[in-house]
Amino acid sequence: MDGDEYLSVKDAKILGFEYNKEDKKEICDFEYHESLEKAGLLSILIDKLVNDLIPNTESISDEGEEDLKKMYEERLERIWSRMPDSYEG
Repeated sequence: MDGDEYLSVKDAKILGFEYNKEDKKEICDFEYHESLEKAGLLSILIDKLVNDLIPNTESISDEGEEDLKKMYEERLERIWSRMPDSYEG
């Protein structure tokens, strides 16, 4: 990341970046997901959710794995619902 991208707390954690509270800004969901795509982070986020976090939630979480898995699934669903039909991720 070159510093121009904004990441939500959850996405920063999923992608392994530190979250800077001072960088928080208001942005609509569509613009947010579009900026992730332009930064090359959206496909990484999708891949991590689909191939690592969702299928392996039980092994990476000590407790509350159903809640964590649901959060990951909802995050993935939100990505797909906010991207244009032309996005092939």
